[in-house]
Amino acid sequence: MWRYILLVLVVAWLAGCGRSVDSRLASVNALCDSNEVDSAMTVLRGVCRDSLDEHNRHYYDLMSIKTRDKAYQDIATDTVITDIIDYFERNGSESELGDAYYYGGRVRREQGDAPQALDYFQKSLDALQSPEHLHRKGKIASQMGQIFLELYMFEQAKPKFQEAIAYQTACGDSVGLMYDYITFGENYKWLKQKDSAIYYIKESLNLAIKLNLSNIDIIECRTILIDCYLANSEYELAKAEFSKIEPYLNENYICNSTLATATNMYLYHNDLKKAEKLSKRLVESGTLYGMKFGYSVLVDIAEYQGDSKKAKEYNILYKECIDSVNKDTSKDAVIHQNSFYNYSLRERENLKLQEEQKHLQYTRNILISISVGILLLLLWMYERHKSLKRQFALQLSKLELIKVDTKERESLLISENSTIRTLKEQLSKRFQEIAINKSEDYQLSEIISTSSIYNKICDLLKEETLVLAEQDWTELDKIVNQAYPKFKTNLRIMCDSLSEQEYKICMLVKCKFGPKNIGQLTYRDKTTIASARKRLYRKFFLKEGSANDFDRFIYSL
Repeated sequence: MWRYILLVLVVAWLAGCGRSVDSRLASVNALCDSNEVDSAMTVLRGVCRDSLDEHNRHYYDLMSIKTRDKAYQDIATDTVITDIIDYFERNGSESELGDAYYYGGRVRREQGDAPQALDYFQKSLDALQSPEHLHRKGKIASQMGQIFLELYMFEQAKPKFQEAIAYQTACGDSVGLMYDYITFGENYKWLKQKDSAIYYIKESLNLAIKLNLSNIDIIECRTILIDCYLANSEYELAKAEFSKIEPYLNENYICNSTLATATNMYLYHNDLKKAEKLSKRLVESGTLYGMKFGYSVLVDIAEYQGDSKKAKEYNILYKECIDSVNKDTSKDAVIHQNSFYNYSLRERENLKLQEEQKHLQYTRNILISISVGILLLLLWMYERHKSLKRQFALQLSKLELIKVDTKERESLLISENSTIRTLKEQLSKRFQEIAINKSEDYQLSEIISTSSIYNKICDLLKEETLVLAEQDWTELDKIVNQAYPKFKTNLRIMCDSLSEQEYKICMLVKCKFGPKNIGQLTYRDKTTIASARKRLYRKFFLKEGSANDFDRFIYSL
């Protein structure tokens, strides 16, 4: 009898040992949670998966997905997440099951399967019941709200943001609370519940001021608040808020949405000169929606001033922007249609597509009519000018002289463009060499690592008192280009439309700061920094690439 009892106890003990997590994998998880992703990946590479027991093999696979997600690498092609979830549903602890469901949601979201992602996120929330997971649950609920917003499901987004706010209030996540307040306010704005929108945006603004966040966050809050006041016809309140952001409009960090709101305010007060100036800045921003809004205002101003020539030029550029925006909108519509497959809103999308087809058909008919008219006009002009050939012949000698001069100018321009193109090809070749040898160890220059400004930034990051003055950025720029003399020049060669904010991100990557620290120094979250790095790669190379691809390019300069 006792022999059987002892045998059962031994088997139970062995089973318990089998489910314990390898200390190396536990350290990988801890390093990921503290955003030390490079260290986590180094530790993970030192673990032989085949030497682990079943439980730790599944935990190894989970940590592999987690580290890649934290490092902003592609996880959309992952095929083992279902096996991981199945295993931890039967054998996992609360934390392990919560992680498995969460990264199931992350994988499905990257794959464009919004319904399945939402299901996994909800299961992760249900699995994480202990109080120490409140901060994590706030992030998950906020992410669910963001997915509903992307799907235009504003009523479904509302309770998720309320849930996120409750978790963040309970665990004291003030920064996350500030961002969720402003997103929640925008959600109410889409629902046309203007009073609620204004309330939550005010809460976000007050919290940003209380936390002493950067002007960027505070100005963003005030901009959305002004838009709400304008939509609510509360012009005096809008004017009062606008007076607080107007002195900052000439700063480089001011985003396009703020410039657009300021333009509307100037138009409302009939200050056409200032409205025209801001519209030109929007046009120069290079973003489709900024250019679209800027050109539309410039068309209206030109027509109001009776300058038909300018109005015509701006109108042509405006229509080009409309075409580009429509192409992007069409791509987004396909993605949304796939995501709506399991929801009742699919019919609304079908109606939307039908309306777009009608609009395209109407546009096509107009273009055909215009083309026929142009053809008839050209035939008439041909017949009319046939009789003037002799007069044109007398001007040929003058035209030949003009052509010679034009060819000389074109030759100089081609030579200049060829030089720039050669430099771009050399930089791209250097980047490809580094991209092939992924194991190359990028070492930070001693000039930078021993500089006072670098040490100051490191101290600020440790103390979490992230206030960098403009002279600090200037000093960092000076040190970086002292260490790497051609860094700024090569960046400008590769992309002559690089903004000041984008250049700052490039400098911080060159100094080997991680995504979290870059986000802190530029007052953005790390997800925004990841998107910015992907966008910059596309801006430099005119093709898609990962955030890590962009980092390797910066290291190559």
